[in-house]
Amino acid sequence: MAAIEKGRLADAGADLVPHTSERIEQAALELFYESGFNATTMREIALACGLTPGALYNHFASKDQLLGQLLVDIHRQLTESLEAAVAAAGEDPVSRVHAYCRAHALFHTTYITEARVANREIASLTPEHLEQVVSMRTRATNQLRALIQEGVEAGVFEVPHVEAVANLILTMAISIAGWYRPGGALDREQMADLDAEMALRMLTCTTGGRER
Repeated sequence: MAAIEKGRLADAGADLVPHTSERIEQAALELFYESGFNATTMREIALACGLTPGALYNHFASKDQLLGQLLVDIHRQLTESLEAAVAAAGEDPVSRVHAYCRAHALFHTTYITEARVANREIASLTPEHLEQVVSMRTRATNQLRALIQEGVEAGVFEVPHVEAVANLILTMAISIAGWYRPGGALDREQMADLDAEMALRMLTCTTGGRER
């Protein structure tokens, strides 16, 4: 995604000029974050990235298309990072849930602007883009539910209701982007570690099976 990739280039110190469409997406993301989607105009986006409105429309036909592209890319990056983390965690149910939760929290400590815009502006998506985003969200939610269920069946998790607890864990990580800021007592990696540990505490058996 443009905003995320730009951040990676900056972190690496790469002396590269982003493609025009990436500059547009970055400018739009920041304006949507600061002012909201509805209050932002295409003219403002064009000015923010040094283009004329006409040049902007050569890349994006509408503000709706621009928001849709941003949110689809954000959710695709998130789902891919979750699946990669779980795949690298091996077969142990505890390790798999920890990897999922840590990756989910780390996304929300690393890409705060993206996460806040994605969660706040989902209702502004066109039906086509909304369907794509909801599909990816459902896929990520179902993945966590399945991981928790694996742990229940293995006797290492004890939860009263898998779906409800999965939703509580997801909400905990999603909320991080609303209040976490770098430079505090915990860096982004430590915050992700803490989130994953607290998630496991919600699942751990205390009356039998393996206690963590």
